[in-house]
Amino acid sequence: MDNGKYLLTRSLGSYILRIVGVLTAVMVVTSCGVPIIHRENPFGCGNRSVAIVVEPALLGSIRTMLSQFEADLCTAGYNNVEDATGFADPSALRTYLQGLHGDPNHNLVGAILIGDIPHAYQWVTLHSSNPSIPDSSEEAISFQYYTDLNGTFAKSPTYTSPGGHVYSYDLHSGDTGWEIWVGVLPLYKNDLAQTAVAINRYFAKNHDFRTRQLLRPNIFLQINEHFHATTMQEHNSNMADMRSGTYSWTPYSNAAGARLYFDSPPGGLSVDQGYTDLQNGVADFTVTDTHGFWGASGKLTIATVETSPVRTLFFWSNGCAAGDLDHADNFLTSTLYSPTSDVLIAKGTTNDSGGMGNNSNGFFGHNIATALAAKMAFGDAILGHVNVPLIAPWSSDREFHFGTVVVLGDPTLRRSNDWWEQVSYPSDCASRPQNTVCVQYDDGYIWLVNDSIQSWEKAGSVQAAVGLVARYEHLLGTSSVRLGH
Repeated sequence: MDNGKYLLTRSLGSYILRIVGVLTAVMVVTSCGVPIIHRENPFGCGNRSVAIVVEPALLGSIRTMLSQFEADLCTAGYNNVEDATGFADPSALRTYLQGLHGDPNHNLVGAILIGDIPHAYQWVTLHSSNPSIPDSSEEAISFQYYTDLNGTFAKSPTYTSPGGHVYSYDLHSGDTGWEIWVGVLPLYKNDLAQTAVAINRYFAKNHDFRTRQLLRPNIFLQINEHFHATTMQEHNSNMADMRSGTYSWTPYSNAAGARLYFDSPPGGLSVDQGYTDLQNGVADFTVTDTHGFWGASGKLTIATVETSPVRTLFFWSNGCAAGDLDHADNFLTSTLYSPTSDVLIAKGTTNDSGGMGNNSNGFFGHNIATALAAKMAFGDAILGHVNVPLIAPWSSDREFHFGTVVVLGDPTLRRSNDWWEQVSYPSDCASRPQNTVCVQYDDGYIWLVNDSIQSWEKAGSVQAAVGLVARYEHLLGTSSVRLGH
């Protein structure tokens, strides 16, 4: 029986199947005899949408796993609008995203860019508060060009791109806040075949995390290569700063079990102990404070993460330029794609900036951790920090801090894969996406899933629909759900 054609409910211990219709929205267009695809698959999964933009040459090699990923997004309440038509330049892609964002039927919240997608650039400047130190300026890849959809990117009359890039801008004005987040699954080692293998591997571990098969302890790990202690007084001061100081990742850093490392012989600590924890999988969220460049983030190099375990799920690098995608080999991409890596989200920058500044709510690490602790999605946590104005002195360097942020992976993920809040399916189940089923619980709550439901279980206030792929658990009387296996 094709459960994609039925509404499944449970009432008084019995199962009721009601035949309903199926909606599919697939459109194939041709241009000069070449097939190009734009499809909304599925549309109607919830009240938020994600654009999935795929390099056309990759699509055939990742189709099966991409479909599973889109089904997982649907289960999480996201419509996904897939486009593999190919975009000739950054302006064309930005115009496409602007159109989706401007359509109230989509409520676009983010975009995931897969493969060799056009890059825009910004000329950004870091101003020193010390007048004897000159400003530092550089040109870098800017994904802000795609996150700020109603601001203006322009070139001053005398500006010429140092790298010869047509879509490079030194001016950013108007409403400079971000309308959407962007996640990137980039080209790997400048090779399509290796990229396809890496992306399929990524989708597999993403699915395993969502169905609670890929688990790591809910522990925060921070490794700071900048801090050093030669006395216990210095050790205690550094530890206090990392745990609950102005630039700490509270409420993660001061939580029970947090692992905080820096080199401190008198305190018996070293960053090498932290990197051993990283390899042993003791924490799900890892922050590294280091120097960096495209080939390394501190002691971690491309060779290290390609050959040794990286057993954390969320990796935040504050090392400069660790995500410089202008290099076919770059550290952040290897951290996400390596066969030895469990990483689902890797955050870095494309230039010589590591951090994201302080705003009126505080240090960026505190703001991100606070949002994630409230079970917000990673992309929403980033938006929450960016869209509160920076305070001085960071406010004078906004473009330096925000224009060069890069998030690799899937920003719809939450740190916790335990209970999260999701509204009951708001649409008519008769018009739901193809191959999905509306699962209705005893309290009337409906969860749209891509699975075949086999049985029901109930323990106290938790009711579970058991499918072939996962368990779909709902806390009755609330909008809380979670996936099991």
